[in-house]
Amino acid sequence: MLQIAYMDPHPVPDTCTESLQMLYTADAMGQLGVCVEFITPEPEYIDSRGEHILGHALSDNVQFHYLTNWRKNWWYPGSSNKPYYYAAMRLLASLNVDAVFCRNLKMADYLLRKGSTIPLYFESHEPFTETYREDHPHMTAREQKKFSELKERESFVYRHSSGLVVVPPLLEAFVRSEYGLQKKIAVAPNGVDLEQAFIHDKAMEANKERPVVLYLGSLHAWKGVETLIHSMVEVAPEAMLRVAGGAEARIQELKRLAVSCSVAERVEFVGQVEPGRRFEVIQIADVCVLPLTNAGIASRYTSPIKLFEYMASGKAIVVSDLPSTRVFVTDEKEVLMAKVGDASSLAMTINRLLASRALRNELGDRARRCVEQYSWKKRAETIVSYIEQDLVEMKGGR
Repeated sequence: MLQIAYMDPHPVPDTCTESLQMLYTADAMGQLGVCVEFITPEPEYIDSRGEHILGHALSDNVQFHYLTNWRKNWWYPGSSNKPYYYAAMRLLASLNVDAVFCRNLKMADYLLRKGSTIPLYFESHEPFTETYREDHPHMTAREQKKFSELKERESFVYRHSSGLVVVPPLLEAFVRSEYGLQKKIAVAPNGVDLEQAFIHDKAMEANKERPVVLYLGSLHAWKGVETLIHSMVEVAPEAMLRVAGGAEARIQELKRLAVSCSVAERVEFVGQVEPGRRFEVIQIADVCVLPLTNAGIASRYTSPIKLFEYMASGKAIVVSDLPSTRVFVTDEKEVLMAKVGDASSLAMTINRLLASRALRNELGDRARRCVEQYSWKKRAETIVSYIEQDLVEMKGGR
């Protein structure tokens, strides 16, 4: 049985996107027969195995090793994860594992530089230096120094890890060209729990008084929710927009935008949704929207879990026409695409779906069939196969 240490400074289980993604991945690995040793800081509820997030029992092959969560202590200075890195490496040395799987760049950098002899497989979710450059278009001298350090760290981890798994498919070409990588790279997009999505009855749609347009997810600027709110000016007046997710400060900011656009009475903010209820929220919607912006991470380097969850729920979906979405779905086949950042185009596309139940059903059925290739199980199969093959080649004296 393959034994993997899954390491990250984010507590698991937890409701943040990173922890949710790791928990689903580990559970799928466990269902394939892999022994997964999770090494994370202690979460808020250390007696939980994440069933409230997964919607089912966690695989018995997944075990948790909790370390002191120093950042929870009021007296701990700063936000450094170094105490966790140190304790995690000591614990790792006591475990009999075949490989380490890690998605945190600093964590991977620490293990590799401290001389860990266990093969490390790094999972990359974005081009870190490009994201930093985009967030800091006019760098100060201090920011330029941080950028140089980040680029050196990213290069070091990519070059010295035993293997590399990229989540956004378009990231592979970037890391090869930017860092000259020749090693084999596995492409493993995020996934969706198909069974959890299927248990919700579509008949729930009948319990609404008016058509519902839904956005579910974080409210980062690159997600494009501002454009969606602007689009409500032109969306059919009988429809309402439901925005689920996001922190309170960001919600208040978007509420003010809705007021300025004179659509506040048609925009409902429901706040954070418990992970176990997200498919229930999706199922009530008539149209689901992913209005990504043209920011680098959105346009090329995202593997949107919410898109897959919309698809698994058999929903009619509107997405921004971007390389990051075209790699997963096709316009007029599984989804309808709108021009990026164009509120009028977004409204027109939403209205087209609201006007035709037949079109909504047709696109939703195609989306549900398409998303079967993006289950968490298939993702885990890709990763496990990649690691097993690499370990065999390594032992054979590659």
